[in-house]
Formats: sequence, C-alpha cells, structure tokens
Amino acid sequence: RKGDVVQASHDLNQLLKDFPDFPDQETLLYDQALLLSKTRKWDESRSAFISYLGRYPSTPHSNQVWASIVHSSIEGLKEASQDEVLGKKAQLASDLTQALTLSDLFSPEEEASYQFLLGQLM
Repeated sequence: RKGDVVQASHDLNQLLKDFPDFPDQETLLYDQALLLSKTRKWDESRSAFISYLGRYPSTPHSNQVWASIVHSSIEGLKEASQDEVLGKKAQLASDLTQALTLSDLFSPEEEASYQFLLGQLM
C-alpha cells in the first residue's frame, strides 16, 4: 500500500536480513532508521541511528543523524513511563552532551535551547 511506513519499515528490515552483503547497505540502514522514526519507534530509531554512525562515522549525513538521535531521545522521554523517566533523562543528557560538541549541527537558537535543557537534566 502506498504510504504505509510500517509495512515499508518491515520490508526494509527483511531486506537487510535477507541480503546482508547488499552493496548499498549504508543507504538501507539510514532509510531504516528514518522509517523507525516515522513510525514513532523512538528507542529503536535512536539505536538504529547510533549503530549507523558507528558503522559509517564519516557519513555526509552525520549532522542529520545526530539531530535525529536527539529528537528520538526527546520523544522517547516524552512517552516514558514513570519507571523509565530517570534512564531516559540520562540518555537525553548524554546525547545532548555529544551533539552539542559538534559544530553547525543546531541553529544558535536551537543550541541555546538545548544547552538550557541539558542544564535542567543535570
């Protein structure tokens, strides 16, 4: 079905499993992480983006990937249960600490907001 991101995510995951030596793995892994984000699977999306960066550290998408990691952490915290909140806050603080060391990742306004948020999380 056109526009079914859940099915697309499932199909892409199956493709990655069935063809682990596919020549354009980088694109497939990036697309999989994006689809996980679009389906609001925040923990899985964050993990997929982190895994992608570990595998392709010099990707031209690194700024977008880091922005997506931070976004997934924020959304994951918003949806966290009471038992998960402390862990999600620590995770977000860690992600923000790393992301804020990168240049040109956020606009000056975003950087100021994230610095303020990080201060609240500490």
